[in-house]
Amino acid sequence: LEEPPPHVVFVLATTDPQKLPETILSRCQRFNFTRIRVRDAVDRLKQVLEGEGVEMTDGALMVLARRSGGALRDALGFLDQVMATDRRPIDEEVAVEALGLVGSEAYVDLVRAFIDRDPGRALSLVGQVHRSGHDLEFFVQGLLDCLRNLLVLKSAPGADELLEVSVEERERLKELAEPLAVGD
Repeated sequence: LEEPPPHVVFVLATTDPQKLPETILSRCQRFNFTRIRVRDAVDRLKQVLEGEGVEMTDGALMVLARRSGGALRDALGFLDQVMATDRRPIDEEVAVEALGLVGSEAYVDLVRAFIDRDPGRALSLVGQVHRSGHDLEFFVQGLLDCLRNLLVLKSAPGADELLEVSVEERERLKELAEPLAVGD
């Protein structure tokens, strides 16, 4: 990298550029690419699964795609991790367990505690998540995603394409959003 010949070009690709040393970054031209949409990641994962002859539910695929944060390489890595389990069929519960994530029901329960204005129950639920060893940063991100989806459901009815969730989860969220008003 110090003084390459003129005909040599190095291409570095990373989803974590902040981890590269400044001495490397100062010698690079940086091009930021957009993250892949969840729907596109799900479609690609389905192609891979067809080639492997493995079946997986849409809910499980959504878990992998959302967890990847728009990085297809990560989604494929999570797919490998989930496929390594011996449990079949691979559904959302299997994917959540294999990746060590918090299931969507935990978010629904927490939001219900908010709706019921029950801080004791809310704190108890968060405590359960923490005690079970889950990463609270990912938990909070999942909660923000859940709250965003509820806001979309209430403020933009019919804009289901803005929701990056499975059909089953969309129905659960619609039920949860029913008593809410946007000002809540």
